[in-house]
Amino acid sequence: MELKVAERLMLLNLLAPIEGDITALRLVRSLQVNLGFNEEETATLEFNQETPGRVAWKQEADVPTEIEIGPAAKAIIATQLKKASATKSLSLQQLDLYEKFVEDDKEAPVE
Repeated sequence: MELKVAERLMLLNLLAPIEGDITALRLVRSLQVNLGFNEEETATLEFNQETPGRVAWKQEADVPTEIEIGPAAKAIIATQLKKASATKSLSLQQLDLYEKFVEDDKEAPVE
């Protein structure tokens, strides 16, 4: 799945507080590695922290990157986004992610 920098960062934040069984946590850990940024990307994007909790990067270097996300990982993401929606904590910035993961994956249950 092609994701831009902001989407990758939002997914990393969405997955940071997750709890679950050992299998789910291993999937999340693997997904976090895939979503992360390697040294080349970090150098190209020139990340900098503007204020606590706010990261900026070189916008012209922000090209969609193909990130491998399997069906089980997609279900975990969809479940987290559905939880955020159900508790009314889904942000406008997460709307595109919700549409990508939830509307394409109607079977992920809200836990």
